[in-house]
Amino acid sequence: IDIYGLSPLQKGILFHTLYDQDDEHSFSYIVQVGFLLGGQLDIATFEKAWEYVIHRHEVLRSVFVWEEVEKPLQAVYQRLPFTIHQEDWSAHSHKERAKKLQLFLNADRRKRFLLDEAPLMRVTAIKEAKEETRIIWTHHHILLDGWSVSLVFSEVMEVYLKMIRGELLNLPKSLPYKKYIQWINKQDQSQAEEFWKEELKGFYAPTPLAMERKNQGQEKGYGECVYQVSEELTENLQEWVRNSRLTLNTLVQGAWAYLMSRYSGESDIVFGVTSSGRPTDLMGAENMVGLFINTLPTRIRLTDNTSVVDWL
Repeated sequence: IDIYGLSPLQKGILFHTLYDQDDEHSFSYIVQVGFLLGGQLDIATFEKAWEYVIHRHEVLRSVFVWEEVEKPLQAVYQRLPFTIHQEDWSAHSHKERAKKLQLFLNADRRKRFLLDEAPLMRVTAIKEAKEETRIIWTHHHILLDGWSVSLVFSEVMEVYLKMIRGELLNLPKSLPYKKYIQWINKQDQSQAEEFWKEELKGFYAPTPLAMERKNQGQEKGYGECVYQVSEELTENLQEWVRNSRLTLNTLVQGAWAYLMSRYSGESDIVFGVTSSGRPTDLMGAENMVGLFINTLPTRIRLTDNTSVVDWL
């Protein structure tokens, strides 16, 4: 067993997970990822592919220790057996399957992970038709970010196809998440603290939102609102930012800051922006599997009598 410390975000997630553990309505940090695979899936081989990838990346074999230790630690098992749960819904209609899927996802989300017990992930294969299988991969966010989710599943499919074809599994050597923790420990935290003190000087309270809250007794959880703009508007925006020598990301952040200003009545706005968090000076960080993302405060001041381009 290999043992080492946690990243700052892992520490934060551990704290909030333990804080909410007695709240039966809280399912924070439970991540569900769904994939629909065509063709006949060889479950036994698919399971072996997952085992292979889990063995490649130590963070997928990690558990967390926080009691009777000076500071929280993560421990990595050398080997970890893994089994895929299977269900067959092929006899049900499309409408019935859609209903069953929603019920399954809700029930699956309620099956919490114990952070000191491995694995902190599970995979369910649901047969929806003769040549159609839905994969539900559920894991705790303390292990992975979205970038890593993509890396892991890409590897699983690559290994699965190579196994099916009888090809050699010649994947490049993986770099352990421990390398990132070691990199963090070498950073000058005092310098970072001074930077953020200067960056946030004069800002003393979160940006207030004048909204009526009616969430007492409501179930906690994650939600999202998706608004799809037209292709024409997208092209117009892309052309505008290109001509203005800006990026679409800058425009969106500016629009969000303006909206927050309208809601709050404040002209000095701070909100969090998530970055990949993968250090450019850490060799191979782009291919590491683990939790790297970081949410950093972005401060934007709105001024009168300034054009949008100059302000952005």
